[in-house]
Amino acid sequence: MEIHQQHHGYLRGHQLLASSVKLERSDQEVVDRLSDIAGQVHGDTELPSYLTGYPLPSGHYFAFARSWYDTEAHRSGCVLTHSLIIAKSDWISFSRPSGLRHLHSRFPHADQGGLLPIRLDHSILGPSPGSDFDASPELIEALFLEDRKPVLWIADNPEDAILRIVDSLWPSLRSNFAFQTYAIKPRLINDRPFDLVAVPRMARSRFVDWPGRRIEGPGAPRHAWTSQLSEEIFRAEEPDLRRIDPLGVLSSDAHGDSASLRMSLLWSDLNEQAEHSAVATLGMLDILAASSLPNGNIVPLLVPIVRRALAMRVADEFPNGQAKFFTLLADKLSRLPGSEPLREPLEASIQDIFLSLPDEGGKLLRESPAASGAFAELTEDAFLSALYKAGMPDQLVGLLENTTDEQFARLIDRSPDLPELIVSRPHGADSFERRLADCYGRLEDRTKAHLRASLPDKIRYTHLVDELFADTDDNEFIDVADKLLSGDPERVSILAQSLLDSRSAQPRLGVLRQLIVERQMPLQVKSALIAEGMQPTEVEIAWLLDRLDTELALGVIEKGGWSDVKLASLVSNDQKHLAQIFRLFASNGDFARLLKLIRGLKLPVASKMEIASPIFEMTPPSRERDELLEQFITSSFPVTTARDAEAVGRVLRLPGAAELLNRRSPAGLAKLVLPDLHPPSRALHWTLQVLLSGEEEILEIFARATAEISYRLIAAIRKEHGEETFKSWALFLDRMSKYDRNSAVEAAAESLEFAFSRQYWPASELVRSAVRIVYPVVKQDRRIVSRGFFSAPMDRPTKLRQSLATAYYYSTWPPKDLAIIAETLDIADKMYRLIRERWSGRKYLRDMFDGLDPKRSDIEKRARKHLRDFL
Repeated sequence: MEIHQQHHGYLRGHQLLASSVKLERSDQEVVDRLSDIAGQVHGDTELPSYLTGYPLPSGHYFAFARSWYDTEAHRSGCVLTHSLIIAKSDWISFSRPSGLRHLHSRFPHADQGGLLPIRLDHSILGPSPGSDFDASPELIEALFLEDRKPVLWIADNPEDAILRIVDSLWPSLRSNFAFQTYAIKPRLINDRPFDLVAVPRMARSRFVDWPGRRIEGPGAPRHAWTSQLSEEIFRAEEPDLRRIDPLGVLSSDAHGDSASLRMSLLWSDLNEQAEHSAVATLGMLDILAASSLPNGNIVPLLVPIVRRALAMRVADEFPNGQAKFFTLLADKLSRLPGSEPLREPLEASIQDIFLSLPDEGGKLLRESPAASGAFAELTEDAFLSALYKAGMPDQLVGLLENTTDEQFARLIDRSPDLPELIVSRPHGADSFERRLADCYGRLEDRTKAHLRASLPDKIRYTHLVDELFADTDDNEFIDVADKLLSGDPERVSILAQSLLDSRSAQPRLGVLRQLIVERQMPLQVKSALIAEGMQPTEVEIAWLLDRLDTELALGVIEKGGWSDVKLASLVSNDQKHLAQIFRLFASNGDFARLLKLIRGLKLPVASKMEIASPIFEMTPPSRERDELLEQFITSSFPVTTARDAEAVGRVLRLPGAAELLNRRSPAGLAKLVLPDLHPPSRALHWTLQVLLSGEEEILEIFARATAEISYRLIAAIRKEHGEETFKSWALFLDRMSKYDRNSAVEAAAESLEFAFSRQYWPASELVRSAVRIVYPVVKQDRRIVSRGFFSAPMDRPTKLRQSLATAYYYSTWPPKDLAIIAETLDIADKMYRLIRERWSGRKYLRDMFDGLDPKRSDIEKRARKHLRDFL
């Protein structure tokens, strides 16, 4: 090994006098600075020699230097420094770097002779310095047991103690550990204070701003490990902290972190506790997970400590917390390598929990999916083993109720024989079958096939019937059905009924009917099952009604679970049997039930209304009748045919209909008649016709909603509708204005503005009706309140006339209609003059004249006379 050296002293200032190596500039600058003494020294002050050790910035070398006070220098405060420049790899490899201090030698003042490297053999290094110095416990704690900070130690003659500390350091910490055995002023290395600086008592006032720990006096130990560290550092023949590191983390520590030492010391403490406590093992696993040990070093430590914990019988230590213990253990093991050899003893311990403390086992089963997948699998295996080993006791079977659906399905997949054993037990089969049905879709295909072969003749409840037949072909279906009907005699009729209800049974009713007939069941039960099985077709319901008295047939059908609505849907197109049922209900006075039946018929609106109206007329008032009538009224709109319009009109004339309608708000009435904002054109026309055909009482009710209905008409008409629709709208406005003038005015204003913006639609009739309602109001200077869907001005008669003339002039509407409007409102002279003057509109006036037929009405005759004068 080769160690370089440098001499520094005073020669026109402190400088390098001789060197055996040329260092990088940054390294040399640090050595030049730190080889000098820091601070001022009085002339009569005698300084002891002192040691300084520090890493150089390049990272290649470590400087280990001794300085002497130079009494021969021309000025006071000068030192001679002999620095050993040691490769860092060599520095950290020395078992006793303190032995290098014997290589320091004081050289003559201003000696500039040549220096050669020192050839060194490890074996010639002396032992660590003996130390009878009782270092302060606080010093040990500051260096190793607390957060790392630079340490200022106020002590006289500390050199041997500091060297023993340096000798004890592990490589990564020693490589950057900067120290000085005597200082009278703070020093920095790479912009940080030294890690450990010894200061004589007389100089402590110069360190009032020290940024780290300041230690003075012996103090009392505050940590449990202080004495152990002190013994190793100051009493051992060769101090080495790695000797008290059973984990080996100090050797693998790459950052010089004293936390690694504390981790190892904690491991030792926990290892002692783990001799009689399994919980201590959890802490040891945390330490392994946090350590930087390679996998090869972890496995030999891991396996024995976990085996030891499991051998202690955890149940004795944690009678009410084993689930938490094992969940934590599994979570910690999942983050460590090499846990496979622990699977068998871990599973045995968990199985013991299920057998001895089922409640704790239940907690463990619930919590295991949150841990690693491997632990969940191990826990489920242990649970299944405990189930079989204990003979399916109720308490263990009950734990299945606490599992998640995914976990339940996984358990069944792992043990497909389990359901057969559980459903055969006297207790708990009902809830188990229900749970199995809920989770059936999660099972693997092979498990489903096994259950189809083993369960049908064992089950006693209906929960699983539909699932067992799912995805079966014809042959499998027959096999499963045959087994199902061969099961519990007391339950066979219920199971058969459930079978007939299943989705898979519908295409195979003939085969099922034959199977049911062959089984020994009461005739009444068979009839009910046959009826239930025939529900999809009208032919089969007719077959049943033809062969039995109608009342008896209905009784059988009801026992089969049919509702009146379902029955109605089946006989909607069978007038013969529909009539039989109506007569039966009517003869019993059961009008409410009959009305419900009618409502469920799959017939057009008109047909249902025609059937229902006489029934409502016969039925005495009741809340149920009013509710049904309300439902009929609501389902009547929108109306799309003349027949529907006639039938709905009859419903609106039924006793009580007006009262039900009158309870609705205007918005509610509008939404009732126009529930859809995208209706076909015929729906708008026939719905308005229904309203127009109503009696006075109905017209008065809907007149309140004239504006709301018009708003919905405007919102609904997104494309061109036929002239028929607009004529109905116009007639609706005319009729309703007689009952509620205010609502009609608002509706007419919005309708007029809507028509003005749709000049290419056949809306002239609507304009004629709306303007007849609006113009007189405008003429009286009354403000029209509307929601303003459009923006045609109509706040003054002049503006309204101009808007009207403009709309007609540029539209496809018949010009004669404008003449009729003008004559009706007595504004003919103003309107004709406006058209003639604004657009030179003689041609348009001629078109108006030609379109009028004097034989049709007096108003057209009068209009032709006025126009002749203008032309």
